[in-house]
Amino acid sequence: RWGDGAMGHAVPRLETMRPLALLLAAACYFPAALAGQVVKGQVVDTITGQPIGNGFVVLLDGTGTEVARWLSGPDGRFSIRAPGPGRYRVRSERIGYRVAESTPFELVLGQTLTYLLQISPLPIHLADIEARSRGTCRIDPEGGGDVFLLWGEIRKALTATVWGSRQRTFTYRKYNYERDLDKARRRVLREVGRTTEGRSSAPFRSRTASQLANEGYVIVQGAETWYYLPDANVLLEPAFVDTHCFRVIRNRREHPGQVGLAFAPVPRRSRPDIEGVLWLDERSAELGALEVRYTKLPDEVDDERIGGRVEFARLPSGAWIVLRWEINTPIVEVEEREARFLRRLRRVAFVEGFHDIGGEILTVVDRDGSQIYTAPLAWVDGAVFDSTTRGPLAGATVTIAGTNITALTDSAGAFRLGAPLDGEYTVTVSHLWLDSLGLLPPGTSVTLTRGGEVSVDFGVPHVNTLLDRLCGGDGFDPHDRVLLGRVRRGTGSAPVAGAKVHASWQVVRSSGVRLIVQGAERTVVADETGRYVLCGLPAGRPVRLAANDGGRTSRTANVLFPDATEGTLAFEWDKAPGRAYSQFYPVSHPAWAVDLTLVRQLEERGDLADSRGFTGVVTDSTSGEPLAAVMVSVNGRERTVTRLDGTFDIALDVPSADPDVVTFHRVGYRSVTREVRVDTDQPVVFLPVSLSSLAVELAEIVVEGELVVVSAKLKLSGFYERRKRGWGDFLTEEDIERLNAQDLLDVVQSVPGINYRHTGIVAGVAGYIDFSRASRKCRQLQLP
Repeated sequence: RWGDGAMGHAVPRLETMRPLALLLAAACYFPAALAGQVVKGQVVDTITGQPIGNGFVVLLDGTGTEVARWLSGPDGRFSIRAPGPGRYRVRSERIGYRVAESTPFELVLGQTLTYLLQISPLPIHLADIEARSRGTCRIDPEGGGDVFLLWGEIRKALTATVWGSRQRTFTYRKYNYERDLDKARRRVLREVGRTTEGRSSAPFRSRTASQLANEGYVIVQGAETWYYLPDANVLLEPAFVDTHCFRVIRNRREHPGQVGLAFAPVPRRSRPDIEGVLWLDERSAELGALEVRYTKLPDEVDDERIGGRVEFARLPSGAWIVLRWEINTPIVEVEEREARFLRRLRRVAFVEGFHDIGGEILTVVDRDGSQIYTAPLAWVDGAVFDSTTRGPLAGATVTIAGTNITALTDSAGAFRLGAPLDGEYTVTVSHLWLDSLGLLPPGTSVTLTRGGEVSVDFGVPHVNTLLDRLCGGDGFDPHDRVLLGRVRRGTGSAPVAGAKVHASWQVVRSSGVRLIVQGAERTVVADETGRYVLCGLPAGRPVRLAANDGGRTSRTANVLFPDATEGTLAFEWDKAPGRAYSQFYPVSHPAWAVDLTLVRQLEERGDLADSRGFTGVVTDSTSGEPLAAVMVSVNGRERTVTRLDGTFDIALDVPSADPDVVTFHRVGYRSVTREVRVDTDQPVVFLPVSLSSLAVELAEIVVEGELVVVSAKLKLSGFYERRKRGWGDFLTEEDIERLNAQDLLDVVQSVPGINYRHTGIVAGVAGYIDFSRASRKCRQLQLP
């Protein structure tokens, strides 16, 4: 403890130093008091003198109680610290050999005793043990017999497993998982796994044997049913032995070379319990596995597949671990049926599937970093090919369905993945362009076995084949376009079945020199998974897409497919006619996926649907590239120019019952005029136009001139002087280029304070310019 001194600073008090001083004094005068009592030595063969290693040496006190344990190395050496002076014995417990004990010896305070433990190597031969039809409900050491012999070897392995789980000698990497299987327990429908790393090998912790004996191995808590699997501690407790009967069995077809110690609940036991078998190797007497099944299940469910399995293994060092474990729990459906004679309802339970929980050790690493165990994996390799290009498909993701185990294909389309799995799984493949469609080709079923290898190749179907399958009875026309996706109620929420998905676009047909614009639409209903498919949509024309269900609707998606199969797709949410597309995607197929999210009724987002106007895109007829700076005029009055992406928008303020005349003009191209009659329900018309380049033949021009040295800057000296003083408004060459002007009038109108009014053609004058005055100063337009 520390306290405040008279001067206000912390000082150590005397009583703090006394215990430490006494401890140091004891270490100086009685070093044995700190060192303790140690028994060290070696286990050797009595006849040959050779060491017998990879076994446990147990220190027993005078009453025969175990006080310490040591795992000997391959050389049989051991070193055990005793808790204090006294009378002790050492015992050798090596699986496959009979137990051997030393004669009693005395340990005094601080003594280190070297002991040579000589044992006779009398191997236990389990191959001669035969199955017994009758067993015993009491393992009696005095009665001996095969049951007691097997239980002795099992107890050695279980005790070693408990001891090993408490040590921190090795680093373990473990894989824990939960998975759902179908009713036949063949196909894995879903699996979620997690890999962890640590010093403890204990895979799971069960309840105590007393709790399981009193409450049962299956406990119903509300809507949940808990299934318990016994761990090594439970199997070693007297409560487990007292509540089960044992007998020797064999199953040479499923367990060749093994002998089993079967157990079952004692008669008249009413609580849910377990029955099973502990399997040992008949040559080495090593414990291999524990298999159990549950008895007296709730709702009278009777299925022998409901149970669990624990597999044990001995590491090269002699330590024992639980290698893998699994509990197979049922997914139960209960129905009420009318009894034929009793005229009352009775509950009938059916097993509709299984939910497994388990784990296993993947690797074991020693303290020096050497890897002493690696779990065998199930390997899947193969290649993915693109049926469209008939070549390898690189960058595809191959996945074992229901798990997070994936692999990417290389430049040759090849892949290889390993998984600690057993069972029938589905392997799927996906790729960026398939994801853009929202499509997944059918998977391939494979049976995985640890240590085995399966090869599977994928041929990704041609996109037209997939679309033809989706469009069903409507068929698929390669000239048409397809929109597909899912309807959801909110971000990350479940899909909405039965929602209506509505698509609308314009159809333009020619009647002589006149274009007739009419509306077209298509509505489909989302299926039970919320998926919709809209086939027969146009290319090169905007499509408006939205979904609604009850009082909710989605935002409007605006999609513009390119005319060619490969090109750039334009996309925009809630696009108003006066706003350009902001999202562009390269596409190589005639379909696109759009997921729609239902929200509350949306207000109009500046949509100009109530006003008349034209929107569209102008391209080069030869290259298909968009054309900028194309003059677009309607009825000789409203005018605009196309943007860099070739798009344009014109709003018409004056309603008209007559057809509109739209003209497209650009220097170097043939002008195009369209006469358009618009239906009343189509106030905004989309016009895609292609302009052909105009070849102009010019006579030979000869240019003659003479060199006149006149400074251009000198000629513009007045301009620079006025700009320097700030007199007027000034437009540079860059400003004029940015205006994308067609003539001087467009430049003049951009100057603040200058208004242009159209009065019609009078004596060759198309209008006049009003130079407004501000602050009694004349506005001046200065052009360099």
